[in-house]
Amino acid sequence: MASIYVPVIYIGVLVLGMLIFSHFYRKRRAPAKYEPWFPTHPERDIYTTLLSQDPPPHDALLKAALLQRAAADVRRLMRMTEDKQALNQLLQKGSINDDLWAAFQQAEREMQAEMVEVVREAATFKEGWDKTIFASANEIVLNARHKEQYTKVQKLHEARGMHLSLH
Repeated sequence: MASIYVPVIYIGVLVLGMLIFSHFYRKRRAPAKYEPWFPTHPERDIYTTLLSQDPPPHDALLKAALLQRAAADVRRLMRMTEDKQALNQLLQKGSINDDLWAAFQQAEREMQAEMVEVVREAATFKEGWDKTIFASANEIVLNARHKEQYTKVQKLHEARGMHLSLH
């Protein structure tokens, strides 16, 4: 009778030992350091540099720099929306690990904080601009994309010997 309990107790002690070790190992392991999703943000750097100048530059220059910063944020947000769909599908299939998904979620939180900061800065320039700055930035981005597509089509037509003109 005792011969059956000995292996069961042995396996139970082994499993319990591994669970305790795993628990403490995960607790001690250093938190993961994530590479930033977007390594640099030159538009934000330019804006903060302009803000810190003495004497401060003209408001029109600061507004233009803030609008460019907002446009860069819109481009980043568009890319993150595309990336999120792809990452979500890869995560569901098990093709990527949780660390990459956590890094993306961290980037989303940083993007939200950046957008809040831009809105706050816009409110300091003109009343109501905080509500429309991203709409203006979105128009800038879409206009640039349309212009880029038009240039591509124009080059394609020129390569084929045709000329494209707008009338």
